[in-house]
Amino acid sequence: MKKSSKRSLRNSSTGGSSIPMGWSYPNSQRDRMSGRNWQRSKNDLDIEAELEAGRRYGLNQRRKFMWGLILPAFLTLIFFEILPVASAFWTSIHRARLFDKSRIFVGLDNYLHLLKDPHFFGTVLPNTFLFTFIGLTLETALGVVIALLLNRKFKGETLVRVLLLFPLMVAPSISGILFSWLFNTQFGIVDVFLEAIGFYRVPWLAGRWTAMSVIVISDVWLWTPWFAILLLAALQVQPLEPVEAARIDGANASQVFFNITLPYLSPVLTICMLIRTFDLFRQFDQTWVITTGGPARSTEFFSIYAYKEFFEYTRYDLGNAASLLGAVVMMIFGIIMYRTFARITMSEREKA
Repeated sequence: MKKSSKRSLRNSSTGGSSIPMGWSYPNSQRDRMSGRNWQRSKNDLDIEAELEAGRRYGLNQRRKFMWGLILPAFLTLIFFEILPVASAFWTSIHRARLFDKSRIFVGLDNYLHLLKDPHFFGTVLPNTFLFTFIGLTLETALGVVIALLLNRKFKGETLVRVLLLFPLMVAPSISGILFSWLFNTQFGIVDVFLEAIGFYRVPWLAGRWTAMSVIVISDVWLWTPWFAILLLAALQVQPLEPVEAARIDGANASQVFFNITLPYLSPVLTICMLIRTFDLFRQFDQTWVITTGGPARSTEFFSIYAYKEFFEYTRYDLGNAASLLGAVVMMIFGIIMYRTFARITMSEREKA
């Protein structure tokens, strides 16, 4: 019994096999087992290598696909944005005229010439900033009012919304022609109406401020529906619970608007006002069709001034300098507006 128990303990110590202590496999059998293990490890390495190769192939294919999506836009940006701006800047720091092929390097003299030009400072800059401010204020205010009026159920609301889209279907140049006819001194319907009710005819396009008012009215008529449609879309998804809770607490319509509706619309208003600020700042087509910058260059904006310097007076260096200077001013003005609106939006959200 003692010998059998010792033998069983010896067998259990060897992993449950019947191999006696001190015995090992013959060399041939041990070589076969090590070869089998080596073959297994080699197969594992081959599988891992294939998986790594597949992973790398997938990453390469993904990179190629991403570059295939990015490359057309990148090439478009280079050929239609970066290269024209670089060419304009190169022209602006050289003397470039129609009959002067010397292309003498002048540095920043063209920019200094613009800054010293009394017409640029006395007419172009005030016209641009005044037109941008008045147009943006009127379009924003009227757009908010129209959106609030349309954000309710009434008979014919679909027809009214369709009619609201009509100005957006008209090209800006066609709008300029329309309003130049409406305010024409000889046959314009506006002067005919004024004369019919006992007033004198007004030479709208013969004075600086009257012509500017025609340009502003034309732009407001054209772009106010754009504001109204976007703000109406924002009002359609506004949650009603805060409004109903405020009304239950006794808030009137103005309190609901200024404390709930306007903060809710502030992100949409910010984007709309930034887009329209850039559009107003570079406004060209309507002004060119209505007044061509007249009378006596008194209604010129940045774009009109640069266009005349480049195409009419063939001073290519000054035209490019004016365009780039206007772009820089517009960028600075846009950054200031964006930060201002962002602070207002954040303060309104904190109050809410």
